Amino acid sequence: MQIVIDCQLCEPSNDLGCHFKFSLIKLQTSNMEAFRFLHFSFLMLKIKSNLAKLVIFNSLLLIVWFIQLTNPKISIKKGKRPTDKPA
Repeated sequence: MQIVIDCQLCEPSNDLGCHFKFSLIKLQTSNMEAFRFLHFSFLMLKIKSNLAKLVIFNSLLLIVWFIQLTNPKISIKKGKRPTDKPA
């Protein structure tokens, strides 16, 4: 099981604020080729304070870290931003 944390920060001129996307991917044990995807995202509207974004994102990281602590089979990796280019 893998939790992908994908933080996509919008442009400063964008009024939508910050967008966080979480994808939970679980490999089915009965069929190795079948994946079950649970994808959910939420949009924080009108949050322009970088401190508020940082506090909310760090709180989400703590929740995911606690999930990983209680279940060692879960691995966490940070998703790439759309602006990130391979080196």
